[in-house]
Amino acid sequence: REFTYAQINQKANSLGAYLRENYAVKANTIVPIMLDRSEWMIIAILGVLKAGGAYLPIDPHYPLERIEYILRDSETHFVLSQENTTNTINHLDIEIIHINILDYTHEIENLNIITGVKDLIYIIYTSGTTGQPKGVMIENKSIVTRSNFYHSFYDIDASFSILFYRNFCFDAAIEEYLVPLLFGGKSVIYAQNKIDVALLRNYIHKYQISKINMPPILLNEMFKASLSELSSLKTIISGGDRLILSEIEDKKTMEFMIGKLHNAYGPTEASNDTTIYPINSLEEYKNLSIGKAIANTQTYILNKEQKEQPLGSIGELYIGGDGLAKGYLNKPELTEKVFIVHEKLGRIYKTGDIARYREDGNIEYLGRVDDQVKIRGFRIELGEIESVIRNNEGVKEVVVIAKEQQLIAYIVEDKEALEENSSVIQRIKKDLKNKLPSYMLPSYFVPLASLPLNMNGKIDKKALPEPNYEESDKEYVEAKNEKEEIVIEAFLEVLSIKKISTED
Repeated sequence: REFTYAQINQKANSLGAYLRENYAVKANTIVPIMLDRSEWMIIAILGVLKAGGAYLPIDPHYPLERIEYILRDSETHFVLSQENTTNTINHLDIEIIHINILDYTHEIENLNIITGVKDLIYIIYTSGTTGQPKGVMIENKSIVTRSNFYHSFYDIDASFSILFYRNFCFDAAIEEYLVPLLFGGKSVIYAQNKIDVALLRNYIHKYQISKINMPPILLNEMFKASLSELSSLKTIISGGDRLILSEIEDKKTMEFMIGKLHNAYGPTEASNDTTIYPINSLEEYKNLSIGKAIANTQTYILNKEQKEQPLGSIGELYIGGDGLAKGYLNKPELTEKVFIVHEKLGRIYKTGDIARYREDGNIEYLGRVDDQVKIRGFRIELGEIESVIRNNEGVKEVVVIAKEQQLIAYIVEDKEALEENSSVIQRIKKDLKNKLPSYMLPSYFVPLASLPLNMNGKIDKKALPEPNYEESDKEYVEAKNEKEEIVIEAFLEVLSIKKISTED
């Protein structure tokens, strides 16, 4: 199905007016949206913005406990959804508005604008070290700045078709559902909940997609087949994780990528992309970096004393500029800790990423300061997983690590706290599935008598034993045909692991 701007705008105007009149939505009113990708998601987002509010995306497939926490922490009293989507929260003390059954027959003019540049546009909850996610508050000016940059840098206009396949709970999705609509383009909605590489390629070919933004591991898989289905692509962006192109060595693929591929970097706290590295030559293709700061953005490499580092010296990456978030919702102490006011540089965000400037002014990303990692493009705080595990009875100590794109949990059981024949590992697995998204669930659980320590008394993660890779917690499903066997072999080679299920 296709929808014109007029059709979407008419419904968004109606929804915006409805929210103002019946729920007193105004500037900075937080409005949760709990929908799958569809035209109704777009209508809901635009309707909230037209009313003057700030939308809060919630994945209806998140565990109930996570959904409850987000609704409680955001202090919201109603949620926008549609029939059959909110069955999991019907018991909660919150009003559910099924927007697909509202009356849209009355034509309503565009609503008057009541928000300013410093009012909120959205709140996105990201992984948190306390065991609970934290809400990042983004202002209108940040998204206006980012959108105008995308428009000018990528030459986005009415001819562009952009694939909307990401979960809208992740900030990178604004490039797929919001940016194209701001500049007359088309947002093509991928309606499936699971990523299917073959289907994504088919979407690109069928709808003549102009621009895609994908994490590296997915991007590498997309380009392992014929390029004919991808010929419509003008812009290819890799983001969400470290880009490694060693797997893509085919000459025709490399030639196709050059001039189209951009390596982008940016946290949610800085409104998505903050640096970009355009790859316009074979030399740039082979010497990747995360590039330079985009318009209205500043980047700094600082040492532990927050002094600027010279070229080539390693330090922590800080970000300044119009893209910075207002802070974390209802968490002033955490906001003050990472959004600092530097005596020389002004307000900057402490990313926790290690980097250095190259001689050409581009930034080389070197890793994380703490235990925040990215697995398949998802940002994960290992501390959040550890916190949930630690809250289980019978757990004495726990450490979670990321290795070869998989999460491994090492657990020391408290034998005295356990009932006879009690299985703490099985209880933990069940608890995690109820509290965390699927991408945050460890693949392996390793029981230990004690955690190895180094000379300083800290956990020696390098001394942790390898898990038994034949005993993954996830059900192993073998390949059913030759095509699945080829895909599995590719992933085994890329990830350097011994076993992958078709359901992974």
